[in-house]
Amino acid sequence: MGQTQQGTRNGNVVCINLGTGTLNDARYWVEYANSETGTYYADLRAEYGNEKPYGIKYWCLGNEVDGSPGLWDTRMRKITAR
Repeated sequence: MGQTQQGTRNGNVVCINLGTGTLNDARYWVEYANSETGTYYADLRAEYGNEKPYGIKYWCLGNEVDGSPGLWDTRMRKITAR
């Protein structure tokens, strides 16, 4: 992940799967990518060789439209109702 932005003025954009993923999945990705070590997923990132957070600034929430056409609408209604 970090190698894709090195040497450019661009940052990464990461898309979170909200079609079949969960809000916890999204939270874990943010923790993995942006948290300092000391949390489960940040420590996992460090174990895989990336001690420093990636610092992802831009996150897309659910750009996929897989599954049935109503799946996305149903999931978004449940998420925004909370």
